Amino acid sequence: MNAKAVTLLENLVSLVILMLIVSGMVGVFIAGRKHTLHSRSVMTAGELGRYYLTPMQDLVRQDTWNSNCLGTKNGAACESDPLLSVLPVSPNDIAYTRAYQITDAPGSTDVRRVKVIISWNEPTE
Repeated sequence: MNAKAVTLLENLVSLVILMLIVSGMVGVFIAGRKHTLHSRSVMTAGELGRYYLTPMQDLVRQDTWNSNCLGTKNGAACESDPLLSVLPVSPNDIAYTRAYQITDAPGSTDVRRVKVIISWNEPTE
């Protein structure tokens, strides 16, 4: 009997240990991929929020205050504003939707608070 030879049982045990390690690492890579996709979605939503809010900054003028979407409450005029209805192409093929909430700032009737809400459905890969 050769004492230096590796038996079938030793090979099977080492194979099981290797499979446990590899399966654990696959779980880590899958979780990392999901986290990366979620982070990209959040960054894209933030950029879209800035994209939609930027044209509204041009509307902040005292002489046109009551005739643009910032002069109304609940954003009724904003939804029909052609500047704000342009949808850029999403780089990650996720459909983003936007909504506005325009309210008076607390304690003032001349200051408006604009909240842009970007929502999307995460892909389930």
